[in-house]
Amino acid sequence: MVKLKGCLKGALQASSLLEVVVAMVAVSVLITISFLCFFNLVTSKGSFESLKVRLLLEKVLNDTKRNKDYLDEDLVLNGILIRKRITNYKEIDNLLLLKVEGEVKGDSTSLYLEELVYE
Repeated sequence: MVKLKGCLKGALQASSLLEVVVAMVAVSVLITISFLCFFNLVTSKGSFESLKVRLLLEKVLNDTKRNKDYLDEDLVLNGILIRKRITNYKEIDNLLLLKVEGEVKGDSTSLYLEELVYE
């Protein structure tokens, strides 16, 4: 075995049993909290539903602009009620406010998108 010369003078002090237990408890609490946050995020239904509603709203908004279909409508797509409303923006000619609102039936998830369109 190799002896250390000059590096260490005197005896090494070891951690006490109490310090080790406190460190283990702290680490286990942090790991538990991180797992709870991870599983809450993974199993969250609301975030998935919100994303689904937002993607459908963007699709309806883009289809409306592409087809120049500026009529008020109520649609049901994939169990999501979508209301499309078109109004004049601040009484300016040829400037329309397109508002698309979506909500999941029987759920509190509701989103809307607005966009100005010059016709």
